[in-house]
Amino acid sequence: MPNRKLTEKQKEKQRNLQLLNLEQILDRQPLRVSPDTAIASVIECMGIVDSSLQPDAGTSEFEAIGRFSCALIVLADRLLGIFTERDLVRLVAEDADLSAMPISAAMTQPVKVLRRSQIGTVFTVLSYLKQNHIRQVPIVEDSGSLVGIVTQTTVRRAMQPFNFLKVRQVGDVMSTAVVTALPGQNLTAIAQQMHQRRVSCVVITEAKCQSGQSLKKPIGIITERDIVQFQAMGLPLSETLAQAVMSTPLFLVTPQDTLWSVNRMMEARHTRRLVVGDHAGRLAGIITQTSLLEPLDPLQMLEELEQLQTLSETQTERLSQANLQLQQTNQVLQKEVDERRRLESALQRANQLLEAQVGDQAAELVKANESLRLEVQDRQQAQHELEQFFVVTPNSMLCIAGLDGYFKRINPAFSQVLGYSDDELMAKPFVEFIHPDDLTATLREIQQLSEGKPTISFENRYRCKDGRYRWLNWNAIASPAEGTIYAAARDITQQRQTELALKRQYQQGQLIGNVTRRIRESLEIEEILKTAVTEVQSILNCDRVLVIEREGDASGQVIEESTLPGIKPALLGQPVSGLALAIIPDPSVPQICASGDLSQHPCTLCSHQFLNQFQIRASLEVAIYVQNQPWGLLVASQNEVARQWQPFEIELMEQLADQMGVAIAQAQLLDNLEAIVKQRTAQLTQTNERLQLEIQERISTENALKESQQQLGNILKTAGDAIISIDEAQQIVMFNQGAEKIFGYAAKEIIGEPLEKLLPDAFRRVHKQHIRSFGLASDASRQMAERSRDVFGQRQNGEEFPAEATISRSQTKTGLLFTVMLKDITERRQSEAALRRSEEQLRLTTDALPVLICYVDADQRYRFINKTYADWFGQSVEAMMGRLVREIIGDSYYQQTQPYIEKALAGQAVQYELAIAGAAGEVIDLSATYIPDQGADGKVKGFFGLISDISDRKANERLQNEFISMVSHELRTPLTSIHGSLKLMSMMIGDSNSKEKELVAIALKNTDRLGRLINDVLDLERIESGRVSMTRQDCNLAELMQHTAQAMAPMALELNVKLVVEPIDITISLDPDRIIQTLTNLLSNAIKFSPSRANVILSATEREQDVLLCTKDSGPGIPADKTELIFERFQQVDSRESRRLGGTGLGLAICKQIVLQHGGKIWVESELEKGSAFYFTLPKLRNQLP
Repeated sequence: MPNRKLTEKQKEKQRNLQLLNLEQILDRQPLRVSPDTAIASVIECMGIVDSSLQPDAGTSEFEAIGRFSCALIVLADRLLGIFTERDLVRLVAEDADLSAMPISAAMTQPVKVLRRSQIGTVFTVLSYLKQNHIRQVPIVEDSGSLVGIVTQTTVRRAMQPFNFLKVRQVGDVMSTAVVTALPGQNLTAIAQQMHQRRVSCVVITEAKCQSGQSLKKPIGIITERDIVQFQAMGLPLSETLAQAVMSTPLFLVTPQDTLWSVNRMMEARHTRRLVVGDHAGRLAGIITQTSLLEPLDPLQMLEELEQLQTLSETQTERLSQANLQLQQTNQVLQKEVDERRRLESALQRANQLLEAQVGDQAAELVKANESLRLEVQDRQQAQHELEQFFVVTPNSMLCIAGLDGYFKRINPAFSQVLGYSDDELMAKPFVEFIHPDDLTATLREIQQLSEGKPTISFENRYRCKDGRYRWLNWNAIASPAEGTIYAAARDITQQRQTELALKRQYQQGQLIGNVTRRIRESLEIEEILKTAVTEVQSILNCDRVLVIEREGDASGQVIEESTLPGIKPALLGQPVSGLALAIIPDPSVPQICASGDLSQHPCTLCSHQFLNQFQIRASLEVAIYVQNQPWGLLVASQNEVARQWQPFEIELMEQLADQMGVAIAQAQLLDNLEAIVKQRTAQLTQTNERLQLEIQERISTENALKESQQQLGNILKTAGDAIISIDEAQQIVMFNQGAEKIFGYAAKEIIGEPLEKLLPDAFRRVHKQHIRSFGLASDASRQMAERSRDVFGQRQNGEEFPAEATISRSQTKTGLLFTVMLKDITERRQSEAALRRSEEQLRLTTDALPVLICYVDADQRYRFINKTYADWFGQSVEAMMGRLVREIIGDSYYQQTQPYIEKALAGQAVQYELAIAGAAGEVIDLSATYIPDQGADGKVKGFFGLISDISDRKANERLQNEFISMVSHELRTPLTSIHGSLKLMSMMIGDSNSKEKELVAIALKNTDRLGRLINDVLDLERIESGRVSMTRQDCNLAELMQHTAQAMAPMALELNVKLVVEPIDITISLDPDRIIQTLTNLLSNAIKFSPSRANVILSATEREQDVLLCTKDSGPGIPADKTELIFERFQQVDSRESRRLGGTGLGLAICKQIVLQHGGKIWVESELEKGSAFYFTLPKLRNQLP
């Protein structure tokens, strides 16, 4: 609101508003804790609610909800930080480990505070809270010492005597941006929502469909205070669902309610916030304590009071004018009254005459009028009480119905129980909602109501909106004259279900008892089995019941059968295969299988083929165990039709199978009793002999034990790890040399001291609880690190250090003895931290590179990718980690790269180029390098991948090739004409003109050279562009080498160079023309650059994977910086010498492309003034590989 000068009247009103002072809103006893206090202890204090305070009209929310909404961290009366409910929600959302965290690590600092000298009025505090968006502000002296704290709760409590809120409505200040969650979400997820959205609560909603529209209906609420309470109680927030702990039912307010009524409701309900709903129960917003404080702006309140004052003055002026008019009217009326008095005196005389006649009639009319007035009041009171009864009785289903069969009025409980809206229930006759089986009885009850008889505890079923039926218990009376029924109902569905379950359980218990008694009465196995199948068939009323006895691991035989009358027993003696019975039964895995339809869900205990053979459609199979050994199966079956086995039938079969196992064991025990007695006698004799031996062995064992204990004592003393024993009182009774070295205490100093002396303060209370719980646990030893990330110890000099610890428990004569084995892992943690920093640096470096980097394991799953790799495929790094390469890059791309991936996983370094189609259909050229990652054992664990986009480079190469091709074609035509013309000129020039003839010869030589250059350019362009494919065939390499040497012999003879061939007899798949072209180019260069009478050698060597070919010369050699460059286009070591010898600069480039097309590689090794050796490889045939 813009600033404006206050009038004297406004200033006076503001002074009246300054009745509140700081002391009225100040809490001088906030929760104060030291910086090293464990955060768990702070949460416990914040979560405590004084159960002795019973909320009533005089108990504020500040007292009833919880004493502390925040904790102040204070050291030497100096405020260091603050810890609020919102901070705890942040920690829960971040999944922080709170068990060992001190409050100093989680507090908010610096703290926003107000100095006492800065506070002019209570509105100074309110403005400060609003400007900084906080709910509490500590108050300090100018010296910095803490005075107390002001919270929204203390302000709201102090504002109770004022009625500023009566003039504002909920809709003016409520927040419509409400954060919602579903009932099935866990508390950790809800805490993360609170932290991310920075809100103090989350409304739990469920989707409802009303009038064809989907709406969110609020059903509960989770607040920061709830998170504090649940954390203090130790609930596992990640496993606790909102629907189990949310605050419900909700108390809704409407946007039209005043803030004054909302404030009173918050006090009555002891809450800090209320959910706002519209007329349809739909979520409209939320109002909190912060919302209530928004109207308390001094200038805004002054403006509203000014408006009220103006309105009051206007109304006073209007009343004054009206009073003047009334005085004038009164004078006129006074005259009329005098005249009326005169007339009245005349009428009185006439009235006295009439009074005697009508006195009795008037008295009767007055009496009748008074009776009618009282009756109207009684009816109005009854109607009001009925209205109140409908509103304040939410748990009972109350209704008014007509004898015409329609509801006239219902309370909200009907919608809550049945799921229909009020309009849907009142739009149809109520008999349409009644279960068909209960309709006749209901109509009979309505008939009795119409005759004036009341209904007491009548029960029927009503259909819910979801199709289920609910049992209702009715009490009703009717007014036949009005055609109205007044009824109250209770939902007794749970009660009826419980009664039905108890009845079924009682009947099942009786059946089990009778069958068990009949089975136990017999000690003959055949009679036991016969009785069992007969009783089961009778109880379940199924087509056939079988007993299958197990004979082998997975085979058995039907030894007993019972069927329905009319069904002929046909399975007795039949062999059964495919039994699946566990040798040792697992109590957690029931050996039972129930299938209502074997064609859809085959059973697992018995062979499906066996059951299908006899047209069995549904089966219930239970394993029979005798003394924990699989004996056989009890099978109930239904032929031809499916059957849904009920839970009590499954439980009955399971119990009968157990009883059969016991009875069979008893019968077997009786049959073998004599043999057992003889066996036991022999065993006793043997046992006696063994006891004699054991006594002697025990004496030896005790001696060995003493020696072992002495050795163990020596080991404990010299062990490098700390070994500490404590008694039940957690006093140290043993402290070895390793412990002395780690903790710095001597054994004589620490023995007898409490174990907590070796622990940091923050861990002492938690450690005591851990020892006590371990003393009651079933396991004899455990890792102490299970309760937190690390165990921490404290040395004698106060230094804390991380450790790994194992605790074990043993029972001694004096009680429990706990032994802790502890290892100092300070260096390991430092190494891990350094490794994490190194990994993070590597991650940052690889993410900054513009190339795609990855690591793929032996299962072809991504174990590392940089951000560039993830961005290339449009996914996040987290989404790609651990997934298969094929899933990420797609089948088409994977089929192209699969051979290279397999080579890399086979241990070969791979480098290749590949063209793929992009998302927009463009062609993308990639260059990839795979480097295998081999372990110390030589086994390949995966490979590193480095992929670059070379599309721009390839595009430039294609443009260059196209340009060269075009230029070459354009030159060929005029060059041919020039060459022909020169030939004619050479013929026309006579021998006498030798100078002209020499010039023409030079021109012819150069045109020949240009022709070869053009041909080489075209060959190279066609090979690189892929327009010339290698036509491979199996060729003898020796024949190719000899053929090439013969073709080059004239040139060698002309230059006086000796050509030496060293062939090998091997067949290789290659393009013979292109390989001869390669050899010719290499031999041509070797001959041209070799001195006279030198040797040029052409040789071949067979290697493991390929064949190596070599041409050696004795020429001038090639500088080391040009050994790679000469294989590029138009690159020559000495261009003038090459021009003299007729070189084009393209021969080696063509050789390189031909060799690469064959899957080989080419290189040169040279030494200046000594010659050069050109090598290239050709892959061998598959059948030639080792």
